[in-house]
Amino acid sequence: MIYNKIFWYRDRSGLPRGPMTVDVLKRCWVNGIVDENTLMWGNGQGDWVPLRNLRGMAEVLHNPMIVFLKWVNEKVAYPKEERRANRQRLFEQGKARRPVMDKEEVRDWRRTRTANLIEGKEHMMLSLSLALPLRGGGLGERLTGMLGRRGNKAKQGSMEQELGGEEGAGVRSA
Repeated sequence: MIYNKIFWYRDRSGLPRGPMTVDVLKRCWVNGIVDENTLMWGNGQGDWVPLRNLRGMAEVLHNPMIVFLKWVNEKVAYPKEERRANRQRLFEQGKARRPVMDKEEVRDWRRTRTANLIEGKEHMMLSLSLALPLRGGGLGERLTGMLGRRGNKAKQGSMEQELGGEEGAGVRSA
């Protein structure tokens, strides 16, 4: 049954996000965080697959209530024009790398990104938050404290020195 599963999804930059239940996944669908092309993984699955290929998910996401909520969100609460204007404003302020892209630009970006991943020019980032506990003063909390919210190269050196050994090597490779 799909309601008993826990899911993860890969965001637009390739980072795994989760875990989440079907109810949280419905909210992500309504808010446009995930779409039918978003790669998903859940317990019992062998590999990452597009959301549209998950058995039973079409019935969950295309029921009348969810369709209505998605429509309200896209047309009334946060219309496309407002989202595009917000993105443009963030780009002009230097808080976004690129302005709004049209469909062809997105398609070209995906092709380039895939080619770069295959050739080894770019690397898929892994989420340390999935593997590291943030409670109890463990490694996850130390990493969070050293890296802050965004992390940078200067802080990475001190992190490697503090961790050392296999933990430090694992962080360097990630």
